[in-house]
Amino acid sequence: MKNDSPLKPQSSVKKRRTTRDALSRVSVASRSKAKSVTKNKSKSGRTAKLVVAKKASRSQKDVPGSYHHGNLRAALIEAGLEELKTKEWQQLSLRALTRRAGVSPNAAYRHFATKEALLVALAAEGMRRLHAAQIKTGERHGEPVASFRAIGRAYIQFAIDNPALFRLIFARFIVKRQDPETVELSIANFRKMFEITAAMGKIDPEDPKVILNFLLAWSTVHGLSYMALDGQLDHFGGATNELLDSLVYSDLPFWYGQ
Repeated sequence: MKNDSPLKPQSSVKKRRTTRDALSRVSVASRSKAKSVTKNKSKSGRTAKLVVAKKASRSQKDVPGSYHHGNLRAALIEAGLEELKTKEWQQLSLRALTRRAGVSPNAAYRHFATKEALLVALAAEGMRRLHAAQIKTGERHGEPVASFRAIGRAYIQFAIDNPALFRLIFARFIVKRQDPETVELSIANFRKMFEITAAMGKIDPEDPKVILNFLLAWSTVHGLSYMALDGQLDHFGGATNELLDSLVYSDLPFWYGQ
């Protein structure tokens, strides 16, 4: 009987088997190599990240007191206020403040694009503290006239205790800049002072005399503040504080109730 299916040579079958085995081995080897490469890459990646982390850690250690801030803006303002205890506002450096706050210089620019922007923020905080000091002092005196005089004396004392900050608050560029924050604070402070002035004089807050008497009183304590800071009161002998007390608590003609 004739077989239609031709017999395949044994050598050919072996060759194909050998080829399949070789391909299988290559495939296994390739997958093994791929896994090895992936593993090495992963290991290399972890090593690289570890090196970067160590470098970052070392660079952070190079900055004294370096740490993450929950509120970097507030930290920079506080650092600025500390610097103003020993320096004039013109001497402040944004880079120096970042070092004091323990952060990189670039971090500060996310909150203050320029040094002037930081100075405005410092002036605004100074306004808050000055106003708070005045109100706190005034509230300790129940009688309106005594309260008004005490508020004026607190104004002068704030200037003596915080000379650089006081000068910054009233610096020409702060006034001319008309920053919304400082303008709003000024209006709120004036409104409160008008109320106190009206209460002292026992007149309507809308009475024109309120503004006139307030400005007269303010110009007096403001002028005395700068005279004290510049040493002008030293020419008159005696302790400056005693002289200021005598002036503020004397029977000056522009004070209501005299």
